[in-house]
Amino acid sequence: MSQNLPVAENSSTPQLQVTVVSRGLFFASLVWLGCLAVVFHFHESPFDANLFWTSVISLLVIWPIFWWDVLQQRRRDPQASWLLYLQAVLPVLRLGRRRGDPPQVWLPRLGWRTVERQLQSDLEDLLNQPMLAISLLVLPVILVEYLLADAIQNHLWLSRTVQGATAVIWWAFTIEFVLMVSVTEKKLAYCKQHWIDLAIILLPLLAFLRALRLGRLLRLQSLGKTARMYKLRGVAMRSYRALLVVDLIQRLILGGPEKRLQRLKHRLAEQEAHLETMRAEIAELEAELSSQQAASSVVRELPAA
Repeated sequence: MSQNLPVAENSSTPQLQVTVVSRGLFFASLVWLGCLAVVFHFHESPFDANLFWTSVISLLVIWPIFWWDVLQQRRRDPQASWLLYLQAVLPVLRLGRRRGDPPQVWLPRLGWRTVERQLQSDLEDLLNQPMLAISLLVLPVILVEYLLADAIQNHLWLSRTVQGATAVIWWAFTIEFVLMVSVTEKKLAYCKQHWIDLAIILLPLLAFLRALRLGRLLRLQSLGKTARMYKLRGVAMRSYRALLVVDLIQRLILGGPEKRLQRLKHRLAEQEAHLETMRAEIAELEAELSSQQAASSVVRELPAA
């Protein structure tokens, strides 16, 4: 089941090519997102200029690959949705690219899978433990920031370690959110239900845009401006850390056996409701076919005029 290739492809060679391209672009999206994480979290100090500009250049080098992919897709299917261009503008959206009819996506360890409720369930199970581990990383980061605040300001390596850990957390949360939104049918409902994850993703983006608007990227500020900047940044980072802690608590609670049993029962109820709908449709079609067969029998039994 996990290795079904896109049904839209007919021969083994195109199937292999599609798989290779999908796998390559999936991991290219991860690299692109990793570079973006560095840009969002290493833009405040001039001492991070080399790392910042290396990531910016890497983003620009990788970007054309996704434009090429979208243009190739449009060439093969001129009627393809214009939403494809969003995947070129934001390559992270390429992680959940759907292909074929019924739609399928390629995912690591799962291969080609049809987009359905079972895939969402399997993906949740696959991401549950890694994301819990990433969430637990929040705790030592918070402890270091509060207990070693002066050391962070005085030691570049410690500051970069904290920033790097925060970037990894953001990178992982973004991957999980994009993948889950890609495979769920009720995307708006998922966003509302996981608004904390969405806020965790958007806050660093807003902080970067604010620094860009104020011209504070990689710049040393005067003492007064630096104090105000750190005060504002402190408020924002406390809000950010609070959201991460709330998310961690939710994951710990929802990851327990009782909650997992509750989720499984809910999924079972959904599957049973779906089966009942299918049975009703089958009965309706059988009744319609029986009526048609009865009518045909009556016509055949009528004497010829």
